[in-house]
Amino acid sequence: MPFCRNTTRKPGFTLVELLTVIAIVGILVALIIPAVGKAKELAQRQKASSNLRQITLGYLAFANQQERARSMPNSGDKAVTDIYEWAQFLATESDLNDAALYYVDVDPLAATTTLPRVIVRANRETGAVTVEPAWEDSPVGYEAFAGMSPRAPPSTTPLIWTRGLRSDGTWDPDTSPWEGTGGHIAFLDGHVEFFKDLKGEDGRGVLIDYTTQAPTADISRAANISATIVKPSIGN
Repeated sequence: MPFCRNTTRKPGFTLVELLTVIAIVGILVALIIPAVGKAKELAQRQKASSNLRQITLGYLAFANQQERARSMPNSGDKAVTDIYEWAQFLATESDLNDAALYYVDVDPLAATTTLPRVIVRANRETGAVTVEPAWEDSPVGYEAFAGMSPRAPPSTTPLIWTRGLRSDGTWDPDTSPWEGTGGHIAFLDGHVEFFKDLKGEDGRGVLIDYTTQAPTADISRAANISATIVKPSIGN
C-alpha cells in the first residue's frame, strides 16, 4: 500500500492570520486611545466647571446675605490684593474653605506640589482664624475680580476664570493650566463656560465691555472701572 502523508492542518494561526489580527488590533487601539483621552479631558473640564460654579455660589452668598448687595473690597484696610486673599475672604465670609476647589487637575504645577486641603483654620478654643501655611504658595488655577459692582449685569459679567488669560483673549501656553488650549470663565449669574479663546468667530470678542456694551476679548474691560484683577503668584 503506497505511503500517504497526512495533510490535515494542525490547530493554530498562520503567519498571514497573525499579521491580520495584529493589524486589526492596531487599528482598534488607534481609534480607542484618542476617544479615551477625549473623554478624560471632558471629565476634567466638567470637574473644573463644577468647582467654579461652587466658588461663584459662595461669592453670591456673601454678596447677597444682607439687605444691600456687597462687593469684595479692593481698597482700604481690608483690601483683597491677590487670589489667595480673595479665597481667604470667601472662606471666612461664606464658609467656602475647600482649597481643592481652586486647583485644576491638569495643571502641571499642581502635579508637582503638595496641596493643602483647607484655606484657613479656626482655633476651637479662641476662635482665632489663621491661614493654612501652604495655601499662599500653592498653584491656584484661577484669577478673579475684586471690587465688582453689585449692580453688574449677572449674565455677562465675569467673576473668576482660568489662570494665564492675556489681554488679547488667548491663554498663555506657558502659564495656563490647560497649556493654552482654552479656559473656563464663571459669570456672576453662576453659569460657567469653557472657551478656546475670547476672540469669537468674527474676532471682535465674546465678552461685553462693561462701559460701552460693545464686544471685547479683553476680560479687564468686562467689569466696572473700579474692579481689579487678582492673581496667584505662581504661574504669572
